[in-house]
Amino acid sequence: KWGVGIGIELYNRETKRRLFITADYEYAGWSKMERFGENQDMNDAWQSAFGLEYLPNDEATRGILQLMRYRAGFRYGQSYYKVQGQDINYYGISFGLGLPLVKSKSVQRFSSSVNLGVEYGQRTFNNTGLISEQFTTFTVGITLSPGFWDKWFQTKKIE
Repeated sequence: KWGVGIGIELYNRETKRRLFITADYEYAGWSKMERFGENQDMNDAWQSAFGLEYLPNDEATRGILQLMRYRAGFRYGQSYYKVQGQDINYYGISFGLGLPLVKSKSVQRFSSSVNLGVEYGQRTFNNTGLISEQFTTFTVGITLSPGFWDKWFQTKKIE
């Protein structure tokens, strides 16, 4: 399996707004897989993804709408499974928010946060789309990043 990705950050010095744009591609050569010397009739799996993250004010210290990170993404790919010889293609669109932990006084560009996300997608089991599966995924995550005020990260000096 291998993958490649690229990202670019756009920053407006006057408004302090940041926009992160990312693209990613992954490939896995499952079609060559053998079990007990027998080919397993699998596809080469691949996925293309594109994402955006928007931060309204990089220097804000108050106002939850200015501190949140807004995210959106899209992915499209092919699974390694086959159903009755048919490829399984899928796509997904996602939206999310990064809520900084303001009480920790670590509100800065890479501060600790609670991340919420939702993805809606569909897997199609044949080229006509007659057999398909729709899915929704909800994600909750916590990012802990050390900041200036985070005392647990400061090393103690012994004199």
